[in-house]
Amino acid sequence: YYKLQNFLFMPMNGLGQACLPIIGYNFGAKNPDRIRETVKTALKWGITLGLLFTALFMALPGQLLSLFNASEEMLALGIPAIRIICVTFALASVTMILGLCASGLGNGTINMIGTAIRQVILLLPCFYALKQFFGYPYAWLAMWIAEACAAIYVVLRFKKELNKEMLGAYLTFSFTPGERTFFKNVYKLSPGHYMTVNNKTKNIKIEKYFTLKFSKTEKDYDTIVDEISKLNYRV
Repeated sequence: YYKLQNFLFMPMNGLGQACLPIIGYNFGAKNPDRIRETVKTALKWGITLGLLFTALFMALPGQLLSLFNASEEMLALGIPAIRIICVTFALASVTMILGLCASGLGNGTINMIGTAIRQVILLLPCFYALKQFFGYPYAWLAMWIAEACAAIYVVLRFKKELNKEMLGAYLTFSFTPGERTFFKNVYKLSPGHYMTVNNKTKNIKIEKYFTLKFSKTEKDYDTIVDEISKLNYRV
């Protein structure tokens, strides 16, 4: 099966990888319309490919397995398995493409966790449990559970990941004011600050490099303006 699925996932991965530079460049160029268009186009073609391969695998499972000299026993196990698993191809395309698109926006965590859910975290425990209680034909339904949960996770995280208010500020001013970024729950250090972490208590402390102190002056307004002008000239 894993050899056969590469016929789908190789072009799917290529489609997602092609989105990375396009999204990255347009993100830097502050062109959100092009980013949305890229994501929608990639999803449309990815889901279309998934559905086409689902139809192909559903119609010709025996012929596809015969490409690898499958034995009669392998055909008996493989044909029902392929017909069950291929239903998830469209969901897998959503997980892969949105995960890679999120990477293009600077967050690779969504792609990493989505891949882990569909290939390890849920797949292996569900497969083992279904095999123990219901046997092999039903064990392949673990793919449905894993792929569906991974797709739901990626879609929800991709939608909720961006802070629209700060993204608008970034696209307008080329920076996000204050400590917030265009990613939700991701913050940055303000200029002139440093952060320390206590490994024992896990406390995080943010402090300024220096503290400005102001005092009254007897200088008149014209003198102050003249000093500031001279300082600017030197700089």
